[in-house]
Amino acid sequence: LNIPVLASDSFTVFQNNQSQQLNISNPNDIAIKAIDLYDISGKLIFNKTKLEAKRNYQFSTSNISDAVYIVKITTTNNQDFSKKITVYNGK
Repeated sequence: LNIPVLASDSFTVFQNNQSQQLNISNPNDIAIKAIDLYDISGKLIFNKTKLEAKRNYQFSTSNISDAVYIVKITTTNNQDFSKKITVYNGK
């Protein structure tokens, strides 16, 4: 079984709590099909699709509760990359 795996340095994902922004860096210009944000119980918080090929993405997290979340990036080749983030907006 051949499951494609992305290198851990393919994306940089971090939460900027001061600006209430989720930041994703895509230094290799990998074509992205979707970016999903899940809470720790697996509930989908948001789904972003139809994304242009860009080096940087920003999404507001000002309307979500303080908690731990999972960011899942799916490429157009159906490769997945996941990262845990902590959102603290003072709510």
